[in-house]
Amino acid sequence: MKRGLLNVHEVAELMRVHPETVRVLARRKDLEAVKVGRGPRAAYRFTPRAVANYLGVRVEDLPAA
Repeated sequence: MKRGLLNVHEVAELMRVHPETVRVLARRKDLEAVKVGRGPRAAYRFTPRAVANYLGVRVEDLPAA
Protein backbone atom coordinates (compact mmCIF):
# COMPACT_ATOMS: atom_id res chain seq x y z
CA MET A 1 0.00 0.00 0.00
CA LYS A 2 1.24 3.42 -0.93
CA ARG A 3 2.08 5.73 1.97
CA GLY A 4 0.62 9.21 2.25
CA LEU A 5 -2.64 10.65 1.04
CA LEU A 6 -4.64 9.17 -1.82
CA ASN A 7 -6.56 11.18 -4.40
CA VAL A 8 -10.09 10.51 -5.66
CA HIS A 9 -8.93 8.47 -8.65
CA GLU A 10 -6.66 6.24 -6.56
CA VAL A 11 -9.46 5.54 -4.07
CA ALA A 12 -11.93 4.87 -6.89
CA GLU A 13 -9.52 2.35 -8.37
CA LEU A 14 -9.07 0.63 -4.98
CA MET A 15 -12.82 0.51 -4.41
CA ARG A 16 -13.62 -0.32 -8.05
CA VAL A 17 -16.15 2.49 -8.34
CA HIS A 18 -16.46 5.66 -10.40
CA PRO A 19 -14.53 8.69 -9.07
CA GLU A 20 -17.79 10.63 -8.66
CA THR A 21 -18.99 7.93 -6.24
CA VAL A 22 -15.93 8.62 -4.08
CA ARG A 23 -16.67 12.37 -4.16
CA VAL A 24 -20.29 11.75 -3.11
CA LEU A 25 -19.14 9.55 -0.21
CA ALA A 26 -16.75 12.31 0.89
CA ARG A 27 -19.41 15.04 0.63
CA ARG A 28 -21.82 12.93 2.70
CA LYS A 29 -19.01 12.29 5.20
CA ASP A 30 -19.48 8.54 4.78
CA LEU A 31 -15.80 8.34 3.79
CA GLU A 32 -13.45 10.49 5.86
CA ALA A 33 -11.60 13.01 3.68
CA VAL A 34 -9.61 16.21 3.77
CA LYS A 35 -10.63 18.92 1.34
CA VAL A 36 -7.65 20.67 -0.23
CA GLY A 37 -8.17 24.08 -1.83
CA ARG A 38 -11.27 26.15 -2.37
CA GLY A 39 -14.00 26.62 -4.90
CA PRO A 40 -14.42 24.54 -8.03
CA ARG A 41 -10.75 23.49 -8.04
CA ALA A 42 -10.90 21.98 -4.53
CA ALA A 43 -9.92 18.33 -4.24
CA TYR A 44 -10.39 15.56 -1.70
CA ARG A 45 -7.55 13.54 -0.20
CA PHE A 46 -7.91 10.33 1.78
CA THR A 47 -5.73 8.40 4.18
CA PRO A 48 -5.29 4.67 3.57
CA ARG A 49 -6.72 4.13 7.07
CA ALA A 50 -9.94 6.01 6.17
CA VAL A 51 -10.39 3.89 3.04
CA ALA A 52 -9.69 0.68 4.96
CA ASN A 53 -12.16 1.67 7.68
CA TYR A 54 -14.86 2.37 5.09
CA LEU A 55 -14.24 -0.98 3.40
CA GLY A 56 -14.03 -2.84 6.70
CA VAL A 57 -10.53 -4.20 6.12
CA ARG A 58 -7.06 -3.67 7.59
CA VAL A 59 -4.75 -1.16 5.91
CA GLU A 60 -2.33 -4.03 5.21
CA ASP A 61 -5.09 -5.81 3.25
CA LEU A 62 -5.56 -2.97 0.77
CA PRO A 63 -4.05 -3.76 -2.62
CA ALA A 64 -0.79 -2.04 -3.52
CA ALA A 65 -1.40 1.15 -5.48
